[in-house]
Amino acid sequence: MNTNELKSKINEYFEYIKTIYLNEFDKYISKEVKNDIVNIKDIVELRDDMPFKVHVHDNKITFNLDIKKFIEDNDLANPKSLMDLNDESKQYVKYILDNQNDVFEIIKNKLLESIILVFTKNRKDVVTIGTVKMICEELSLKYNLPYEKIINSKELEVASCVGDIIGKDILICGVVNRDFSLLQKTFDSYSKDTTYLDFTKNINEIYNNFVKKIGKVFLTDSLYEYEKIDYKYENYLSSALEKKDSDYEEKLKRLFSVKRSLANMYSHKILFNSHELTKLITAYDMINSILNKAKKIDKTHNPKYLTDMIDEEYEEIISIENSAKKLINPIWHNFLTNASNDEKEYFNYLVATNIYDDVVEAKIISSDMIGKIKRIGLKYGFICVPKDDAVLYASTKPFEYVKDGSRYSVSSKSESVLQTPSMIVSSNIMGKKLSNKILLDKKRIYISGVYCIVDDELDKCSNYLKASVLAEDNNLPLVKIDLNENIKVQQR
Repeated sequence: MNTNELKSKINEYFEYIKTIYLNEFDKYISKEVKNDIVNIKDIVELRDDMPFKVHVHDNKITFNLDIKKFIEDNDLANPKSLMDLNDESKQYVKYILDNQNDVFEIIKNKLLESIILVFTKNRKDVVTIGTVKMICEELSLKYNLPYEKIINSKELEVASCVGDIIGKDILICGVVNRDFSLLQKTFDSYSKDTTYLDFTKNINEIYNNFVKKIGKVFLTDSLYEYEKIDYKYENYLSSALEKKDSDYEEKLKRLFSVKRSLANMYSHKILFNSHELTKLITAYDMINSILNKAKKIDKTHNPKYLTDMIDEEYEEIISIENSAKKLINPIWHNFLTNASNDEKEYFNYLVATNIYDDVVEAKIISSDMIGKIKRIGLKYGFICVPKDDAVLYASTKPFEYVKDGSRYSVSSKSESVLQTPSMIVSSNIMGKKLSNKILLDKKRIYISGVYCIVDDELDKCSNYLKASVLAEDNNLPLVKIDLNENIKVQQR
């Protein structure tokens, strides 16, 4: 095959790879990047007068074709030159020697990676190079494409580890779309010790110091140097991987919590109209479908695929949860008890000490808890009644959160915002601890009374005395919750 025929054949192959690539990654690639790739033409430059080499430029791949000269210059036919190499490196040299009369065979196996490196535009970045190799392996398998894979790639190991942290979808999206901001943002959210920029700077320096020597030393020396490369990426990524594992566990717990909450909401179906009930059932079916998908993956005993799947589905889980959030309103209204002038044996109150912040921190206290939880830990405060959408977040246990005016940010991802009050009471009773925490929108609540916890004679009970003053100052009824008897409601 002469040079012109070879060039024509390679350019034809390039167009085929371009079509596959654009189809496979269409959901990631921006219009600008896609147009740039579409407009790349006549990509190959061949030189038959120079020792074999592959050089990838921005929009061009140069192949030097004289493989015999390359073998001679690098003394590859001399067994002594291979003595210090490992088996993979020796196998690579043998592969070159075996194909010295058919340079196209070697070029063919290097084309896929070279072409995709042109598409991604970043040939000095370890994560990009590793991700390109990941893409090559998958496309080669799916489309039966020739691909040289003799020496295991250390860059692929790094990219795979980064993908374990940020998610494979985000990794590929950033690389094929030439946009590393998403990779950086996601990585930094997991890594406490090292930023993405610092991490890539360190490993890229190691890689580029190696690349500078290629062509200036014998191939065998380059192969030996590559064997000795140690990116030490585990040192940089260990804490991020731990945070990722913890985050995955929380997301998985959130998935189960959403399902349990929706199931519990259905037990209150008498409170819903037909439209609301249909919406609730649809949300439950969608969550159950995601769980069944996770169970199928889990049966393959591949935790990485399961982690990626939960990452990919998490936004959908939250979207389903949010779509059902308004359905929780009638459940809260039906569950809670208003402060009144009647004596009540059974009650469910939402109580708070400070009602003046934009985000009010409250707790559920129920007559069911009295006697079953030894240490209530409450003294006195206000009884809150939520209007629609007043409950911002409800948890069975304490959690950290950050307030910024009427906005809040919850650190825990493990509990669904759809947890019903009966679920919270039941969980606290089982744990024998009043540990729930409810965040309320101050603008969407009203105060129906003042409560106090009493277990002593009233004239000796500081809770009662202080609550009496609070009730009088705010012109509210005072509710006495006697830990030894039942509840008493007192007219001021």
